[in-house]
Amino acid sequence: MTGNQQFCLVIVDQVARILRMAVKYGCYLGLGYLLYLCVVEMAGKTTVVDVAANFFLRTAKGGVVGLSLGFAFAASLWAYAERRTRQLKVQKLSDRIIDLERKVDPNRTSSGLTRSGLTHPEDDQG
Repeated sequence: MTGNQQFCLVIVDQVARILRMAVKYGCYLGLGYLLYLCVVEMAGKTTVVDVAANFFLRTAKGGVVGLSLGFAFAASLWAYAERRTRQLKVQKLSDRIIDLERKVDPNRTSSGLTRSGLTHPEDDQG
């Protein structure tokens, strides 16, 4: 590959990276705008959200319930992030482990797990 071809590949890679970022942050911007439109539409109107906010913010029971729901939501997000991180790490390391196991025992059979460490879809009973 010549230097000119490598330069063209670098340019294409950088343009693709910029486009990916533009799409990603454009989606965030679009979601923010949609949220803004929702707030503008509900301004000054009594809605279920308004009644729920009054309950959670102005009563002692509502404060406890709101705090409990907030902690439950935060714990769920944390658990999802931990699970996803573990699956990505297992997937990243699985090829290396497979190669090492084949070097030790070429006749070794697979456990049937997926690359991310999950149960094989045909074995899943739930």
